[in-house]
Amino acid sequence: IPNYQWSALNVNSRFKLIACSREKSWTNGLCWYLWVISWLRSYGIKSSIVFTVDNGEEFGGKSWMKVRELRKIISGFGCRLIQNHKGHGEENAHLERSHRTDDEEFYIPRALQIHSEADLLNEAMGYVYYYNNVRQHSSLDYQTPFSYLKTQQPDINDKIRFVIPIMLDKASVALGPWSGY
Repeated sequence: IPNYQWSALNVNSRFKLIACSREKSWTNGLCWYLWVISWLRSYGIKSSIVFTVDNGEEFGGKSWMKVRELRKIISGFGCRLIQNHKGHGEENAHLERSHRTDDEEFYIPRALQIHSEADLLNEAMGYVYYYNNVRQHSSLDYQTPFSYLKTQQPDINDKIRFVIPIMLDKASVALGPWSGY
């Protein structure tokens, strides 16, 4: 079973996108950025997207050249990248807290029912639907992330709430050669 979860979280609404992978690689990281951007843009998110990430190699890490190239790529889609300071997980506290919720409400209760990638993706799709559309969040005055997002962006396409998790390892390889990445 793949052991990495990739998450994108809207800090204001807590709306979440996830993917899985077997490898924590730069190629998968690049694929993740492009998938998140394309998902959000295809469902009507027009505002600027800001990625706040740690210094993992999958997000460019210490390679200033990869970070520079990544910033150039995503800026064309109206996005920007902020790297947290090394060792300061609190700079991404909302996402870190959501990982704890994922562990407590998804991975721990379902671990024995997941025997394959297909099982993982099916369970993850159900969980993300629950998280975004059913689970009320106290920080949102007991609204769901989707309902809160809808109050902030009333014109957003309602189909955005049906998030389909993907296996990044397969998607990143299927997209084509990555110029040495």
